[in-house]
Amino acid sequence: MKKNIIIFIIALIGLVGCFILLCLYSKGKNYKEEFYTIKESRSYVIDDEREMVFNIYSTTKESYITFVEKNTYSLILDDLELELNNIKIKEYSLNDMTLIKIYARVPNITESEISYPNSTLLIENQNYSLSLDLGDISFLNSKYYSLISFQDLYGSYSYINSTLQLVGLNITLTNKYEYIQQIRIGSYSYGTLSKAQKDTKYENEVDIKTIVPSYNVNKIEESYLLSMMSKTYFIPISHKLNNMLKGGYIILKIDNEYFYIDTFDFMVNDLDSIMYKDKMIKGDISYA
Repeated sequence: MKKNIIIFIIALIGLVGCFILLCLYSKGKNYKEEFYTIKESRSYVIDDEREMVFNIYSTTKESYITFVEKNTYSLILDDLELELNNIKIKEYSLNDMTLIKIYARVPNITESEISYPNSTLLIENQNYSLSLDLGDISFLNSKYYSLISFQDLYGSYSYINSTLQLVGLNITLTNKYEYIQQIRIGSYSYGTLSKAQKDTKYENEVDIKTIVPSYNVNKIEESYLLSMMSKTYFIPISHKLNNMLKGGYIILKIDNEYFYIDTFDFMVNDLDSIMYKDKMIKGDISYA
């Protein structure tokens, strides 16, 4: 009988020891998990059914942040915190990392347009809170603007500091107008109308310096009176912020009236974790 008790105690101690080692291993594994984002310029037209998407790069697969029922997801905009709803998660293998795409409903904004140069995604669960830098974000209430019709629209990208940046819009409008005073994508990227080229379109990838030798990616021209002698133009684009721009809504001031083009994707591919490694920003994890 005593022998059985001793064996039981030894087995119990072994099980407890294995449990402690497993906990320590799990804690160490979680600690090694790292999350990254690439700062993007995002802009969305308000719609009850429209979704935003945030791309997170993880060093592990099946991260805890992908279990929707175990996390809360919030968008931090200055001193405003918006809890995100209708969360959906998709995961993809991407080179040596896992790309986690988090989809959430666009928040209901009543202003005509509102923008934030900095936005943060906050993910909280029982183990840790994760703070991720997203870049700038803008929201447009379409009821304050007229929708403009176009026949063709696409972007031209060029390598700036070793990474592709949107440097131009190729656009053909449906109707003829007298003049255009402003064009911008979201709130922080503007068309340089003084350098616009009529009846001209370029490829998706260009060397912008051969097209506009004086081009400066950060030199903004917020307004310029351009007589519209054509429906088709190539318009160089510059940016107030150095965030990746893959798409967004477009605002045009034409003949003293504001028009918009609904959220448009210029780049449909996900950003490569190797090509854009230097632009990756590590998320901040605070463990419980």
